Amino acid sequence: MANQSAGFFLEVTLVDSSNTKTNMEFELVATVYADVLTDVVIILNALVAVTRSVIAVYRIVQKWYDDAFVVPTVGRTNKEKAVISGIVEGNPTKSVVFSIPNPQDTLFAGAIGTRNFNVVDTGDAALITYKGLFGAGGQCLLSDGEELDAVLTGGVRVTRSSRNP
Repeated sequence: MANQSAGFFLEVTLVDSSNTKTNMEFELVATVYADVLTDVVIILNALVAVTRSVIAVYRIVQKWYDDAFVVPTVGRTNKEKAVISGIVEGNPTKSVVFSIPNPQDTLFAGAIGTRNFNVVDTGDAALITYKGLFGAGGQCLLSDGEELDAVLTGGVRVTRSSRNP
């Protein structure tokens, strides 16, 4: 795998008077972050001048791609997910649910055909490491800007429907 930058993008969410959101994406020409910041101000000011909507949110992102990407030949699909529940840090009465698409078989408590085949093993080392990304001192926050408590309360294997052919 060799990750390559696909450049910087500005993602803008506009809101109209009916509180309807519209997302826009601008591919930026600048390749240096300082120039990106300058260009974003220019773009936002130009956008405000031509729309009656209000800029509710904007994000500057740098996208990356794998220039040696190969579709996996073995495995299940992203329709299968491990759905895991836990507690929000500092609020033992608030729970959170997150999912992992196409989970490794090792994330489950049992092998195919056993009763625990669909039960997430909350003691799995890889899952504990992943959960740590969202915990105190981690690298990510949950959807409401909160952290995940040390305790995972459970999880199951689910399959979501898909419209893919």
